[in-house]
Amino acid sequence: MLKGWQPRRFKKETGLALNAGAMDPYAGIPGGWPDGRRRLLRNFRGTSFLNLIRKRRLRARECSKEKPPPAALGLPQAVRESLNLWFAALALRVDGAAAAALDQRKAPDPPAWLDRAMRRLGFDRPLALTAGAPAFLSTWGRPTLPAAKATLWSDPRPARWVLAQNAIGQGVAASPLHMARLAASLAAGGTVRPHLVARWDGEAVDLPEPESWGLDLDLLRAGMKAVPEVGTAARAFRRQFRKRLNSPLRCNTWGKTGTAQVRGEKGRARYVSAWFIGWHRPAKGKGPPLAFACQVTHAHGRGHNSGGSVCAPLVAKFLDWVYGDKAQSQ
Repeated sequence: MLKGWQPRRFKKETGLALNAGAMDPYAGIPGGWPDGRRRLLRNFRGTSFLNLIRKRRLRARECSKEKPPPAALGLPQAVRESLNLWFAALALRVDGAAAAALDQRKAPDPPAWLDRAMRRLGFDRPLALTAGAPAFLSTWGRPTLPAAKATLWSDPRPARWVLAQNAIGQGVAASPLHMARLAASLAAGGTVRPHLVARWDGEAVDLPEPESWGLDLDLLRAGMKAVPEVGTAARAFRRQFRKRLNSPLRCNTWGKTGTAQVRGEKGRARYVSAWFIGWHRPAKGKGPPLAFACQVTHAHGRGHNSGGSVCAPLVAKFLDWVYGDKAQSQ
């Protein structure tokens, strides 16, 4: 599934047709919804899987001479288009049985794989941000990154619904620093520890190397590379660099947009939180990668309420300010 299935097999394995814009996580499950309340998970604005087949390119022509890969419904394409249903289908494929056991009170713990991944990223525990602090500061209150929150841990039933929601970021409360750390870790291939102080009394902080995951991240990185070049953030980056189509800023940035609905008491969406996370790798090795995370809450307005339309333009301007032609000349 990660590498990409052809449409016929994708439908057979997931039960989702190419024109599907919504899914019921309990479709075909004996007994149906445990609480009797049916919900549907949707793609943003009802987008279907047809986008994955129609648009094959993963790189912009001005950034790469690579030939477009064969049309497939794989991880790079799903990241490029940010299709909720693909990620929910993946989560249900690997954790669906464990979720069903949790629903039936036959398992005491959340589904294994998504839970394990979130804990491995350190989302489940607070993190001190003052690495290498002198011993005499041990009794002081130190800045700490609080643990993230997820309904998978706090209110995990109905489990297949919660699993599908958490798999696309809904029901997960994380800060921009959590997500910047995630982006940095994806760039490094292992867990990165953020810190606020580089030196104590003139002595550099001795930080450990990123804890390697030992994972092949090529497919995920290919999808994130596509996002600012031809995906959900492409319009923002094209506008920022339209006079410099060969800009290394656009061609050396990886990203992922996100749009989280925040609901009121009656379940209606009040507003959205727009996201864009990723990293930029300066061309020709001119410095280390820079990880970033943008979050804009209370986003409203038609056409201006998504990560691609709200946060991506801010990040593009920020990168231009840091690395652009004017910055290089100063």
